[in-house]
Amino acid sequence: MTNEEFRAVERRIIAQAKQAYYDLFFAHKALDIHHEQVELARRFSKIAREKFAVGEAGQQDLVRAQVELLNLSNILITLEQERETAVARLNVLLNRPAASSLSAPETPTVPPFEPSLEALQKEAEEKRPENRMRALAIQRGEEAVKLAKRDRLPDFMAEVAFMDMHNQPHNAWMATVRINIPWVNKKKYDARIRENEAERERAEAVYRAALNDTQFRVKDLFFRFQTGRRLVTLYEEGVLPLARLSLEAATVGYQTRKNDFLTLIEAQQNLRELELTYFNALVDTNKSLAELEETLGRAFQ
Repeated sequence: MTNEEFRAVERRIIAQAKQAYYDLFFAHKALDIHHEQVELARRFSKIAREKFAVGEAGQQDLVRAQVELLNLSNILITLEQERETAVARLNVLLNRPAASSLSAPETPTVPPFEPSLEALQKEAEEKRPENRMRALAIQRGEEAVKLAKRDRLPDFMAEVAFMDMHNQPHNAWMATVRINIPWVNKKKYDARIRENEAERERAEAVYRAALNDTQFRVKDLFFRFQTGRRLVTLYEEGVLPLARLSLEAATVGYQTRKNDFLTLIEAQQNLRELELTYFNALVDTNKSLAELEETLGRAFQ
């Protein structure tokens, strides 16, 4: 049971370290997106100044460009703090000083595996360390009941002793036979049996509850992973390319006076939000996979 408990703690720490790594990745990526948006805002501000200089744009466009740059500057402070927090958390899980430096994390990938839900649930029921620990608790309860029942049987003890008789011509031997009759105090032994049977039944109930919890956790994490993977694919193949095209069209449209500056800013903000949503979905998908690995007691990669 102690060995299974050790395995459970080991898997839990591994899952926490993976999740902390994904949080660190998202913090770095959010900063990268932010700096890209700052460069875009500066580019749009330059375009607005050029158009204002030739009378093709009003002063409100210049103001909006400056407001957007100011908003991005304020966001930068929060993003840097989130990155430092993610670094500290991962360092602590690695048993390192919280202020230790970490290199930029690599972009996580979503593994293309297709296991069935039923197969995963069965595997988790059999191999999840917490379940194995509770199954062993039942065995311990059964052995305790057997021992308690055996205590009701008479207990025989034989002794043979040798005595050195210093003042006698011959030494002496002595044999003793003792018998313990538990029927004299039958209620005491019956109570012990009932107590151990109750403990065994409690272990069985805990084990059944653990199996139910395992089935729920696997099902929940499995569908979260599947949903997240589909969302990631949708953003990669459809949403983000369209958002980038929309921003390019809005930029050209503003330069050719087909749309106003507000449309350009909205397209920029929309792209930023969609990119953050995409990477957040990528991180959440891998976090769900890390929790699923913890529940199963093994890694998929």
